[in-house]
Amino acid sequence: LAAEVPPPADLTTRLRAIADQHAPRAGRERRRITTLAVALVLVVGVAWGWWAAHGEAPSDPVASVALLALNDHLDTHDQKVYASDPEALRAALQPHIGFPVRVPELGAALRPVGGRPCTLGSHPVAFSAWRAPAGRVTLIQMRRADFGLPADMAPQVVTPSGAAARGRPLDVLFFGQGDTVWVVVADDADDLRRIRQAVSNS
Repeated sequence: LAAEVPPPADLTTRLRAIADQHAPRAGRERRRITTLAVALVLVVGVAWGWWAAHGEAPSDPVASVALLALNDHLDTHDQKVYASDPEALRAALQPHIGFPVRVPELGAALRPVGGRPCTLGSHPVAFSAWRAPAGRVTLIQMRRADFGLPADMAPQVVTPSGAAARGRPLDVLFFGQGDTVWVVVADDADDLRRIRQAVSNS
């Protein structure tokens, strides 16, 4: 054991070969981590951009509901029930809605056409379509608590804003009592003004 033993002649070559075997794996691991980091940055950037464009007022329930109602008025016209007077409309909608349907006084110039149960966001609402002197009117009844809306809302007009409302210059009327809130969208500003006056006087 005391004798000096010379190292194998190819020891250096064998050690380098072992290191070279593991170097590509480490390089692949570094590339994979870098790729994942870049992907994460891109996902966060896209999400931030979408929120900036579409999340105008996530903390304002009135603004959010106004935008949903505007889109429903402009984009969705199908009906499940048909009726030509308010009481017939209420009776036709009631079996399809999970809460009591109430049809407010909107003024003598308006005539109901029909309606359907639907949802705004994920909450059920009663949608009805009306004919006014100058165009279509949408009336949506909802439960105040479902949307975090203020209690006993006096009639107020809201103008939806932000990227999602561009090119859709219509106002939205809110009014309510207790846990019931109605939202009205009209094609014509004068029709909406007359409806606001009617609900204010009722």
